[in-house]
This record gives sequence, C-alpha cells and structure tokens, in this order.
Amino acid sequence: MKLFTTGLLFLTMSHGIFASEPFEFKSKTLSTQSIELEVELNSETVLCSDADYGAKFLKILIPQLSELTFLDHRNSGAGAPCVGAGMCGNDWHDGPVPSDILDTAKPTEQITVKIELERNFAINHITQDCSVTLIEKITTSVRGIDFFHILQAQLGKRNYEDCLK
Repeated sequence: MKLFTTGLLFLTMSHGIFASEPFEFKSKTLSTQSIELEVELNSETVLCSDADYGAKFLKILIPQLSELTFLDHRNSGAGAPCVGAGMCGNDWHDGPVPSDILDTAKPTEQITVKIELERNFAINHITQDCSVTLIEKITTSVRGIDFFHILQAQLGKRNYEDCLK
C-alpha cells in the first residue's frame, strides 16, 4: 500500500492537486481570417512529396499563401507554400492521392483558406521567465479532402509580469 500511496502522491502533485504548478502555458488567438482563393490544380501543384517529411504527403502548392501568411509555409525544394492532407495512399496505406483532386475538365477550384495566428506563453514560475511562440495554422478543404499546414516560430523571452496578464 505504501508504494500506491507514494505513487498517488507523485501523481497528484504533478497534476497540481497539492502543489502549485511551476510551469504554466497560456494560449491566445490573435487573429482568424477566412480568404477565398482560386487555386490551380494540376500535376505541378498537386503531388505526393516527402520534402521535409519522413513519408510522402499529399500536398497542394498555393503560391498566394506567401502574401497572406507571416511564416514561410514552403517546403524544401517546393515551388510555392503548401498545405498537406496526410500520407499519400499506396499499397499498404489507404490515403488520398493526387487523382482524388485532379480533374482535367476543372483545372481550378475556388476554396476558402482559414489562417489562424496564435500566441503561446510558456511561463516558468520558479525562474520567473516566459518564452513566447507564434503558431500559424492554415486549413482548407479541396474537393472534399481536408488540408492543413502548421508552423511555429520562437519569438524569444518576454517580461514575466506581462505573461501573467
């Protein structure tokens, strides 16, 4: 029973039931915008690519994102910023593939792109410091398939008192 009690005490302390938390994380949405775009859908812009990933992901290159976002959503070697739908389908994985999007009779599509900016504070109450991260999330749906791209940038330290507000 002593082992159980010690484990329970550790569990409750680590989850803030008996002790105040030494770390705190806060998040605030700074902006959300939805933008209508016409995107080109062809073999150059819709592809399975493993650039910056460990596996091939279905991606759509959307050049207009470079004018609309703060962070660089372009993958290595890509000709434009992109959004991804997850791993491409193959013999052992049932996922989306370019042919699910491509239609030679309809080479463009009007889509709504949602861009959300979020500020995160990582507050250390012991050392009384605060680190700030900017997160930019892009989401859209193209021909029934959901796409996204999320990036973050460390903005550095901020005054501890400012982070408590």
